[in-house]
Amino acid sequence: MDSCAVNSVSAERPLRWLLAIRWLSAGVQLALLAAAYFIPLDVSAPRLLMLGVLILFSNTVAAFSLRNSSLPVPNFLGFFLLADTLVITLLLTWTGGPYNPFTILYLVQISLAAVALKPLWAWLLTIFSSIGFYSLFILAAPVSSHSMHHDDPFSLHLYGMLIAFVFTAALVSFMLSKLSSALLRSERALSEMRLQKLNEQRLASLATLAAGAAHELSTPLTTIAVTKSEISDLLERAPAPTIELRRAARTIGDQVQRCKSILANMAGRSGAVRGEAPELVRVVDCIEDAAAQLRNRRSTKLNITVDSRDSKISVIQESLRQVLTSLLQNAVDASSAAGSIDITAKRIDEQIVVTVKDRGHGMSSELLAVAKEPFFTTKPVGSGMGLGLFLADLYARQFGGELSIDSAPGVGTTATLKLPVKTGLEELAANA
Repeated sequence: MDSCAVNSVSAERPLRWLLAIRWLSAGVQLALLAAAYFIPLDVSAPRLLMLGVLILFSNTVAAFSLRNSSLPVPNFLGFFLLADTLVITLLLTWTGGPYNPFTILYLVQISLAAVALKPLWAWLLTIFSSIGFYSLFILAAPVSSHSMHHDDPFSLHLYGMLIAFVFTAALVSFMLSKLSSALLRSERALSEMRLQKLNEQRLASLATLAAGAAHELSTPLTTIAVTKSEISDLLERAPAPTIELRRAARTIGDQVQRCKSILANMAGRSGAVRGEAPELVRVVDCIEDAAAQLRNRRSTKLNITVDSRDSKISVIQESLRQVLTSLLQNAVDASSAAGSIDITAKRIDEQIVVTVKDRGHGMSSELLAVAKEPFFTTKPVGSGMGLGLFLADLYARQFGGELSIDSAPGVGTTATLKLPVKTGLEELAANA
């Protein structure tokens, strides 16, 4: 999932909470104004009325803008928190300044920013709130009902309050930002695990389908193949068989072989799910096998560069061969007949990195975002099942690696397959 989308989702609910709190705040201020007619309160009624009306107006604008604005929700919430910090500063300035016990409201703003937004916003709120708190010592005129500590607003006690506030605000911002980031990482990891589990279930279903299809179709395909052989024998003994009949018999045989090849291909791709045992294989052998298959079909030039030909990894050999064949096939299909494809394999730290680069038409960012989804393909109908990249990505994940795709329209596509030299299975065997 896109991080921007995650941040928007995580910030939208706190923004709605903030709007609800602001409605309540405006109501409380208007209630105080009404109470001032019956209870003597040392507050400025015009100022409270002005802030109450301002909050009501801004809430109305915010509720409308939230539905229609193109501004990202996290930024929307961040600006609102900054504006509310200014409102809190004005309220405290007019109602006792640093003597007002509700200076704690600054920490509410900081906490909300640290939980719902990026750390940058939390630190901005911390700085802005600290400046606002400090301004209370300069701008506020002490209100009699709050002036219980000292007559001198710059007394040692108030200095201590300022220092304590700045320290507490910074600590709250730091701790909550760290906790929020850790929680977000955990949610992303769980989301990726759920997606991987879903993909594994999809692949298991495909493997079951492939096995069932192979079983159900093997008998009719064999019958067709035998019948084709008998027809060919009859044509050989026929006095004057036409060229069309011979060509038709040959076509039947070719299509039967193609059907068998497709079924074998589907079964081969599901090898990891069927529980085949990994083995130590040379990566260069799998690359050359995959390249040899494609050289027999197309004239596209394949440039193979391998840093260490003896590099081995513990994998299911047939599955790796199928993955590399899919990546090469995609590159060949995207390239012109006179084009070339670069295939490189090298060891980087504890990983074998295989890249397949073509100079074809490339993909847009929209297509690239869904390129590894199952059954997605840009090829003509009948030219592919749209499973190559999906299975390659799933295969890489199953063995602790990853598949990344980099592409740009008119430039070409680069597929990078990373596999660990020592897989989890090999480590378990070594420690046994």
